[in-house]
Amino acid sequence: MAEQRAELGDTILLPNQTIAVGGQLTTSLAKYAYSIWLFAVNDLQTIVIPSLIFGVTNASAEKDLFLWRSSLVLAWLWLNLVCICIDNQRNDAAIAEDIVDKPWRPLPARRLSPDQAKTIMIFCWAGALLFSGCCSGGTGPAIALVAASYAYNQLGGGDFLLSRNVLNACGYFCFNLGATEIALGERASTSMGTSSDPLHQSLLPGVRWALIVSAVIMSTMHIQDMYDQEGDAMRGRRTVPLVIGDLRARWTLVISMNIWGPLSCYLAGINITAPIFALSCVLALTVAMRLFAFRDQSQDQRTFRVWNVWIAVIYIMPLFGTCQLSRG
Repeated sequence: MAEQRAELGDTILLPNQTIAVGGQLTTSLAKYAYSIWLFAVNDLQTIVIPSLIFGVTNASAEKDLFLWRSSLVLAWLWLNLVCICIDNQRNDAAIAEDIVDKPWRPLPARRLSPDQAKTIMIFCWAGALLFSGCCSGGTGPAIALVAASYAYNQLGGGDFLLSRNVLNACGYFCFNLGATEIALGERASTSMGTSSDPLHQSLLPGVRWALIVSAVIMSTMHIQDMYDQEGDAMRGRRTVPLVIGDLRARWTLVISMNIWGPLSCYLAGINITAPIFALSCVLALTVAMRLFAFRDQSQDQRTFRVWNVWIAVIYIMPLFGTCQLSRG
């Protein structure tokens, strides 16, 4: 037995060595998994949860498939979000900003190198496209997200006033449309026929509402720039508050919020006496009032969270109005 072990040399692992190797592998995988989580955790409440709500409600999935389709939507959203977050955080300027503002992120904390982050991003992009193909939906939005992310992060689209809001709105549209397609499943892949095709009607209401949501976001998205003006100035970005001034930027938000609060309800066909009509207007007014009543960085972050709640309400409005979504 000893001779056999000597002949085989390093090819034999003793039980304790096997356990050690297994432990190292588990630790390494846990490290990478946690790093990936840190890349995107900040956007769970702004992207993943609202888009999940949008997808499953606008697709009106059958009850017996609801949990299954919802889990697929969640996985698709997370894969694509991780890619975009890594792309947004991996250049030198972003790392320098995060060292000051978010030192716990993987790159400033040196949990990963930029090259390792890029490799993970590429694998996640490939995984997102493969996943979309397997789920019979979401391929087009996933490809569009790659293009939008490249324009935003690598071509400097995120550094200029107009392109920043337009690309952000495009990103939200792609996330919402992709979530709807994944929730529809095979119905989405067959609903691109003629407008008279019943299956065609499964996706169109979601597309129309996603466009309306994107318009809302494009005109109010600079609310996220109000609390990060110092970091944006350091990176040389030309955001709305830095270009037109803090006060004027707040006024544009106040006006937009007070228009979209009732207008979004009207577009969804919601009666003025409906509770959700009042909820939308109250949330919009709350955001508008907070923009002037509370103007420091921490309070602007809280105002941004209220804005996200309002956006989530807008996502589900068609369920409460005459703009009914197809039940497939």
